Amino acid sequence: MMPSYKLIRSKRSTLSLQIDDSARLVVRAPLYISKRYIENFINEKEKWIKQKQFLTSKRIRENERFKLLLNKKTILSVKKRAKRQLYDRLVELSEKHDYPFAKMRLSGAKTRWGSCSYKNTISLNWKVMLAPPRVIDYLIIHELVHTKYKNHQRNFWNAVAKIHPTFKEDRVWLKTNAHLLSIDT
Repeated sequence: MMPSYKLIRSKRSTLSLQIDDSARLVVRAPLYISKRYIENFINEKEKWIKQKQFLTSKRIRENERFKLLLNKKTILSVKKRAKRQLYDRLVELSEKHDYPFAKMRLSGAKTRWGSCSYKNTISLNWKVMLAPPRVIDYLIIHELVHTKYKNHQRNFWNAVAKIHPTFKEDRVWLKTNAHLLSIDT
């Protein structure tokens, strides 16, 4: 049976499949590709589609259970604590490793854990407070190193590794568990 899908046609040159945040299949297709070709492509990728929809549905259920544990008052408390604790840790690591920053902003972005502007303003997502301390340190160090290296080239990663040798595992933890930290407020 053909899975239901949302079709988005545009002047793009390739056909792609995506499972959105609600576990729905989204097909992005060039204007010239026939519906039959699209549906054959979907049938070929059925196993991948079902697997991704299953994982996304599982994440949705886990996130819903997690949200039940948090009420608005708790979220405000976590945000307040995040502003103070993340700033204190940022200052501590900045001074310890000689990576000065201009100021810190607290963020609630859906897909970004942190950023560093060209003026060295560091933004940190308050939701990272729900991660293990080692992962928080990785994120802070990652952004601090961006005050010197504004890219993700070899010099950048070498500097991160020198300060935080477990950065690869912590990065994987953040990617693997990001759905648990993505609380819609």
